[in-house]
Amino acid sequence: MSNHHLPHHSPSSHSTLGLHAPRVDANLNPRISGAADARAAFQGQMPGAKRSNSHSDLGARLLSRDPQNNPRRLVPQLALVGSGTRRDLLEETAHSRNPRRLQALEAILMSSGSMRELSSLMKRIPAQDRGASRLAALHLKTIMLEACQPLSSLREANPRTLEGTTKVRDALILSFSLICKGQLEFGHSAPPLARRAFLQFSRALLNELSHFPSAKSRDVTTGAYVYHLIARAEIFRKYGVMMLNGRDVVAREKALWNLHEVTEITRALKHIPKWALIGTPLLCSIIRRSGCADDFYACRTRSGDIEIYSRAFSNHGNAPYLKGWSNQKLCLVHEICHGLHFGDRYNLKLAPDGTIRQSGNIAVSFERFAALSDWRVVEGTPQLRRQHHYALVRGIEVPLDLPITLHPNERIQFSFDPYAPNAQPLWSHNPDAGFAFGPNAHRSPWEDYADSGTMYFLTPAIFQKLAPAKFAYFESIYRMYPNGVPSAREIVPENGYLNPVALQEALGRHGPSRAPRKPLT
Repeated sequence: MSNHHLPHHSPSSHSTLGLHAPRVDANLNPRISGAADARAAFQGQMPGAKRSNSHSDLGARLLSRDPQNNPRRLVPQLALVGSGTRRDLLEETAHSRNPRRLQALEAILMSSGSMRELSSLMKRIPAQDRGASRLAALHLKTIMLEACQPLSSLREANPRTLEGTTKVRDALILSFSLICKGQLEFGHSAPPLARRAFLQFSRALLNELSHFPSAKSRDVTTGAYVYHLIARAEIFRKYGVMMLNGRDVVAREKALWNLHEVTEITRALKHIPKWALIGTPLLCSIIRRSGCADDFYACRTRSGDIEIYSRAFSNHGNAPYLKGWSNQKLCLVHEICHGLHFGDRYNLKLAPDGTIRQSGNIAVSFERFAALSDWRVVEGTPQLRRQHHYALVRGIEVPLDLPITLHPNERIQFSFDPYAPNAQPLWSHNPDAGFAFGPNAHRSPWEDYADSGTMYFLTPAIFQKLAPAKFAYFESIYRMYPNGVPSAREIVPENGYLNPVALQEALGRHGPSRAPRKPLT
């Protein structure tokens, strides 16, 4: 159970420790106090009346030689223009000789509004460029899309007859042959993890074929099996995401998707912009698992796979922390949000004062999100004490996951994330910055982003009230609510995580004004 958003009374033994976090450079960590200020801060990323989003402007910015102007930063803006504009930009860029041509082409492809558009745009790129490392991963997705076409055509087949069974088997063979052809042509030029996803897809098809009635057999398959194939193929055609059957690593127990679970996953994916799912690297596979040693609901592996365990689909265990949403939807959207901010890298670049200078997906400007809560690294290799409830900071023992008062007008909270992808540093942040309901939102900037994104996509009205600056940040990138936030079906949790009374307290609490923070000494 999480009480992170309720006011905490700081222990008197820590109120006069004299701890001071590093001073913040205004250029790296702008202080945003409300939705209006946040929108103004992100105006440079959002289309508006004061800036031109014309065809020529985007084309010039894509090919700009300014080292600070990475084409991937323009992906959210490219996703907002029409498909015709993206097509024109791609054709112009494909025939230029600019050194950033391949990076610009990649950004345009990543902003595709559908898998069909991605495939159409890829065909307009010269054949010699499709095998370039930056484009090969997206090209492999279009080959996988082509392999899904035979499976999607089985709607008219009657699998209960021998003729229908033959059609299903022939469709699987055709899909597998298309994948093999793509592997021979482009499989070696894509990045390693993209090749891994492509091989996962081919193994899944081969596994289906190995368990299918042979051509000499008189057996017929079931309708449910075929509908299951069609549903999984349709998910990839719409969102570019594979749904794979898995196996428990410990007990070697098979875990298979059923039609109800496939439907639930489809409903969850509808809440995420298609361009974000299609264009985000390392966000390609959702694997069904029976369980794991840590008894999680779901997790995201280093290779980018999202694993969902049986516990998430069970009616037993803890109730969802957002009433009205199932555990599997919350877990899936949460893990997708991790994929959105990590992109294709786990790098973490820090400024001298410990604030985040760059991390993960360049397109989402993660450093700006982290600045909203004043996240910064205090210790690279912290010493934890007393069952990891305390940490040593410059020789002083401080509590973890509890706000403490440094002096009358400054509060700070220290945290440690044992599940961080690379290093596990000691973090500090402003506990009064406004956070999502998620039980781990105060653990690290990664969890803060994932929990915030979950509320932004699923319960935007509540999230806008709790954290207006963070809501404005997400809206500046994903633009899900251009006509305002819907208020219907916004349900306040009442299961112990945050009840209506606690919600009013959270909305009515305004953190004290903060003085400039001094370096730790």
